[in-house]
Amino acid sequence: WERIHFPETCRAVDIIIGVDEAGRGPVLGSLVYAAAFWPASEDEAIRKLGFDDSKQLKEGERDKLFTLIRSHPSVGWVIEELTPKYISEEMLRCNPISLNSISYEAVAKMLNIIKNGGIEKKLYGSVEDENNLPNITDIFIDTVGDPEFYKSRLTAALGKDFGKFIIEKKADATYKIVSAASIIAKVTRDTLLKSWEWTESSVTLDKNFGSGYPSDEICQKWLEKAQHHVFGFPDLVRFSWSTCREALNKSGACKVKWACEEEEDSTGGANIKDYFSKSNQDGSKSMKRMKRSPFFTSRKMKLVQFSDLKT
Repeated sequence: WERIHFPETCRAVDIIIGVDEAGRGPVLGSLVYAAAFWPASEDEAIRKLGFDDSKQLKEGERDKLFTLIRSHPSVGWVIEELTPKYISEEMLRCNPISLNSISYEAVAKMLNIIKNGGIEKKLYGSVEDENNLPNITDIFIDTVGDPEFYKSRLTAALGKDFGKFIIEKKADATYKIVSAASIIAKVTRDTLLKSWEWTESSVTLDKNFGSGYPSDEICQKWLEKAQHHVFGFPDLVRFSWSTCREALNKSGACKVKWACEEEEDSTGGANIKDYFSKSNQDGSKSMKRMKRSPFFTSRKMKLVQFSDLKT
């Protein structure tokens, strides 16, 4: 199904939005965010359809409600998938980005898409196009971390006049529109896991990895089978989880020593002043040789000055 669905009934009217995620805790698979929305005038009628927190529903019940969501003429959604590879890259950068910050950015992106009428990047169109945009009144969100801080991050990204933010714990059980978002996110994540295709040509693993949570014994055993002595895990796995590091250390995976680690002691580096020649008392220039980095000395690489090339 499409990642962005914007019903015509949601254009040029007041709408409300609900936001939730699925897959925040597992060590396997994508973290999926979903924003569900519908006209504020139809809220009472749509709430009677029976949406509930996806964690409280059986798989068959979730699938049935998701089908109902997809077929309803006034329910729209935006889905944002954060792949395990993307999560790992962001959290393992030199300047790491926390999972909370990644989540805030994903939510802000979805809300902007809804504000722009289902368009990822706003294009300047006619006055008629501008008049077809929705008016966002309320945004209900199941919180990540402190609700007030979450609100401040979204307000900074979207502006104070974006709409009224209601950010609470257990919002997926309190507000039906957040429940709908929860169902969309959960069904999407489960489908992505079931249909996962290995990007590594050498991987022939089964998909009997249980729930994907670090505490799941089935998942732990699958991780043991999935390990590679040098490359770690396939990109279904979130390398940034401590579960992965512990598993690799326990199995005796190959240790990697990076050249830059040798240079962490700043005393071994050259001073910026050493790049400029000093004048002797007689006015001639002093050609002082700089202390070389261990990167070069350990590889027996010779330093050649311009003066050495003169014959």
